[in-house]
Formats: sequence, C-alpha cells, structure tokens
Amino acid sequence: MVAAALARTPVGSETVLEFPAVVEPLQQVRSTILIASLGNIRQAGHYDAYARWVPGEHLRVLSETLAATWLPVQTAAAHYAACDKLALATDEQVRMGRKTVERVGRSMAGTALRLAREAGATPWVFFPHIQRLWDRVYDGGGIAVYKLGPKDARLDLIRFSLCESPFYRNALRGWVWSLTELFCKKAYFQEKRQPDGSHSCSFRAQWV
Repeated sequence: MVAAALARTPVGSETVLEFPAVVEPLQQVRSTILIASLGNIRQAGHYDAYARWVPGEHLRVLSETLAATWLPVQTAAAHYAACDKLALATDEQVRMGRKTVERVGRSMAGTALRLAREAGATPWVFFPHIQRLWDRVYDGGGIAVYKLGPKDARLDLIRFSLCESPFYRNALRGWVWSLTELFCKKAYFQEKRQPDGSHSCSFRAQWV
C-alpha cells in the first residue's frame, strides 16, 4: 500500500522520517525478539499461565527456535495474544519492553548508536534511522517520525497487525523508550490514539 495514503502529518510539525514509499503488512518477526519477550515472561514467573493460552504448535516453535531466524506473524500473534490473557498491569508490560532492550535491543541497534551516544548525540540522530533498525527485526510495517518541538516527537507505526495487542503496544513503547534514552538523560513516552485503525500505533516522545 502506498504510504502517502496513510500519512497524517501533525499540523505545524516537521517530518523527520517519512513512511517508506510502499508499506507492506507484517509477514514475519525475528525470533530474537520473541525469545527475549518469552524470557521476560519466564523471569516474572508467568510462564505456566502463559503456556496455557498458546496453541501447542506455536508454543513448540517458540520454545525450540533458534535466535535470529524468521518466524511467521501467526506465531508472534499467538505469543502476544497469550501475553494479553495474562492481564498484567500496564507498567509491568512497559517494563518488559524495556528489559527486551537489555537482552537484545542494544546489539540490534548496532555500533552506530553506541558511538552516537558517546558523541553526545540527541534522539534526532536516532529517529531518522529507526526504520532501518525496524527492518532488521520485522518484515513489514512502516514508521514515520514527526518533530513537534525541540525535544518533542511523535512516532507512528502503520500496517502492523501486532498493534491489535495492548501488551505488544505497551512493550513496544518500553522498547523504543529505552533506545531513545541512549541519546538523552531521560525520556517520557505516551501512547496516543491509533492513527490508522487497529493495525497501527502512535507514541508521543519527550525528553531532557
């Protein structure tokens, strides 16, 4: 789908990252992200309850797969649907997303992000590259970033079916939040209204 038909640039903002010219729907997810998420569930003591909600064929894949392989979106959807069934507090879901960065996020962001942080760069250095980072982890979906003020941004994700899951949206907020804090002292993230229906999400980012 042509992204221009979906873009809704905020009034008075500056586009930092445009959606890709064509945004394909999500098809596959890197197992690394799902393994890390499952590790968070185990660490928090929720695995037994979680396992009761995951269909057997997907649970086997999630338990046996190796890191850095592509898994179908159906397996990822089954994982996050089970996470939703746990009905964890929103703050705990966000914390799990932040822990995912501790497990895999920084290495996925690569040396460039670490060097940029050492050089005193701001989130405005990170945000233009977030689609490239995204494409290493997800096969599908498009991201746009808008500058609302000197330390104020909006991030929109579209054509991404996992956004149907509240757990996923909260975990993603934590994940991007922690990556943003590589570039500033402190960041604040809020989820905003979904910009393009259930297969989308939007976050307001502010920092000091």
